[in-house]
Amino acid sequence: MKKENTDINQNASKSYKQPKKLNVNDPNHYFNLGNAYFEQQEYNIAVKYYERAIELDSANALYYVNLGITHVKLKNYEEAIECNEQVLTLNSKNTILFNYIDVDLDNQLKEAQDTILVGHLDSSLESLD
Repeated sequence: MKKENTDINQNASKSYKQPKKLNVNDPNHYFNLGNAYFEQQEYNIAVKYYERAIELDSANALYYVNLGITHVKLKNYEEAIECNEQVLTLNSKNTILFNYIDVDLDNQLKEAQDTILVGHLDSSLESLD
């Protein structure tokens, strides 16, 4: 069963990477390409496709959600916060979309803080030696 899912995902990725067969003015095309690259952990490429989707349809909050999550993965926290703000502007009544970015951002910030604290602790211990 797992092999079938892998085959389906690979085929989906291949089909989204063939723009000559799809409408290049369709923001969903770029959004889906962004999703395919995100799944492959190609976050910088995913950002470009999400941004193109937003250029074509800046009113779709889901595009900003995925862009924000991708920015968190890249540790671009300011950009992720900007995406959060845009999601709230576009969809202030649907806090579920906002929470997707917010939870991921909180986890990443905690991880960054822990890394900084450990670095300071290591430096302090070294200076005692």
